[in-house]
This record gives sequence, structure tokens and C-alpha cells, in this order.
Amino acid sequence: MQRRHFMAAAGAGIAGAVTNAAIAQSAPEKKPEDDEHSESPMDECADECYDCAQECDSCAAHCADMLAKGMKDHLNTLRSCIDCADICRSAGAAASRHGVYSAAICKACAEVCEACAAACEKHKDDARMAKCAKACRECAKECKAMVAHAAHA
Repeated sequence: MQRRHFMAAAGAGIAGAVTNAAIAQSAPEKKPEDDEHSESPMDECADECYDCAQECDSCAAHCADMLAKGMKDHLNTLRSCIDCADICRSAGAAASRHGVYSAAICKACAEVCEACAAACEKHKDDARMAKCAKACRECAKECKAMVAHAAHA
């Protein structure tokens, strides 16, 4: 059983490396002056998604601490933050590689981020939750901007 999981993981790693190599070969050559300009909407979206995933992971840990202290109202936000972190990582990866389905994934990410922000904002006096809600709102904004850009591209 363990060997099958190892082989699947190894296969996924090889497939990812092959995919990344193919993308790199087909990507237009980057010019030195390109670095002086702002990032593309996809790159900005990816950065924001990864930042949000980190905030949600941190907030989930905070919620777990609150649950351990008997604050049962943090169960929903714990679950929300875990789900949000997962989709943010997926959206960040798709946007980073300018994936075929990045717009669809980022559209879903924006919806999840807005729901997570709303859940965290219910804890009005908690600075940790407010920081997570802010990151979720910023991520949703960047995801929506990237989706709009992709629709016009």
C-alpha cells in the first residue's frame, strides 16, 4: 500500500516537472526590461493567494487554540480557514503557471475567500481574525481582477 502511494507521488512529481519544463520552453523569452514593469494580473493574483493561504493557516491554528479553551463558536471559522487556505494554494499554483483553468479556480477562490472573511468578521474583537478577514478580502479582489483580465485576454 505504501509503495503505491510513493509511486503515485513520484509520478505526480515527474508529471509536474515535465509540465513545468514544457511551459518554460513555450513561454516567450523574458527581456531584462520586463522586470521593471508591474506583474501580470495572474502573477499578482498568485502572490495574493499564497499570502492569504498563509494567513488562513495561521488563523486556523488560532481558532484551534480558541476551541481548546472552550470557545465552540470558532469551529466554523476553523473549518472555513482550512478550506480557504487549500483553495488559495490551488488558485495560487494555477495562476502562477497561467493554467488553463486558472480563471475558473480563481473565481471559486474569490467566493470562498469572501465567505471566509465574513465568518472571521463575526469575531469583531479578535485582531487575529480581523487580519485573516482582511487577507481574504484582498485575495478575493485580486482573484476577481484576474478573472476579469482573463475574460478580456
